[in-house]
Amino acid sequence: ENKKAYEIINDICKLTNTIGFWSQNKLKLVPLCDERLEKDGIVFEPDTTPLYDLTADDFLPMDDGKLVIFERGDNSQAFNQTSVEFINRANNYEPETVEYQILTDICRRGLRPADTEKLHYLHTKQRAQYVAELLAMKSLYARNRYRFKLDWSYCLLEPGDLVTLTDEASGLDR
Repeated sequence: ENKKAYEIINDICKLTNTIGFWSQNKLKLVPLCDERLEKDGIVFEPDTTPLYDLTADDFLPMDDGKLVIFERGDNSQAFNQTSVEFINRANNYEPETVEYQILTDICRRGLRPADTEKLHYLHTKQRAQYVAELLAMKSLYARNRYRFKLDWSYCLLEPGDLVTLTDEASGLDR
């Protein structure tokens, strides 16, 4: 199947819960994980130390005078069921689908299924189930966005770097 390179990279980032961006003439990939993982003798230890504790003294005012703008993704785009189609190695590489549901949200808002993701890079049911869970959790719980401006002294910050935000007007405390 023909695909553009950026589509393949985006699929891999989706599968691995990673963000990709271009910086310093390199493609950088940053895992969105905040817990220690260990498997087959390999250990991933995330750096969870914030690089900066940003306060009102660090922010530049936005056009409307606010220092930090909070945005939440549309509730209609928050899905509590995700399905992943994968190619199952244990079943002669036949396409199969797994799903993951967040039952507490289904009880509260009713079933809100997302379109099936065709992720044929996956070849085990266990991994496909894990990816379906990640996609559901991200859809439902990763909708908050904070926008702010900083001066050039923070120009080395990159996507995925951790910072804390303190802004009394927005009710943020670290």
